[in-house]
Amino acid sequence: GRAYFAQSDSHLIEVMPFGVDKGSALLKLADYLKIDPAETIGFGDNTNDIPLLLKAGIGVAVGNSAKPLKEIADYVCIAHRNKGFDEGLQKFIFSKPPFCQ
Repeated sequence: GRAYFAQSDSHLIEVMPFGVDKGSALLKLADYLKIDPAETIGFGDNTNDIPLLLKAGIGVAVGNSAKPLKEIADYVCIAHRNKGFDEGLQKFIFSKPPFCQ
């Protein structure tokens, strides 16, 4: 309960104070910008992104993501890496009609 550990690659382990992760950062930024977290999208590819996808309104895993991330994602892209990011943007942002017409 004093530290948060995340493995973002087979040879890389991240160690942060407990409560500090991508999900808590998203909530802090959303609060600062006065955005409802339900109106956010989190993109990821590895297990260190799990807190982000769980806190975001929509959690998107790119195609080459780790299996545990794919299992909790709301949407799994077909494309890998930056093309997966583009796929998610196209699906959830650019395919939507404008808010004000």
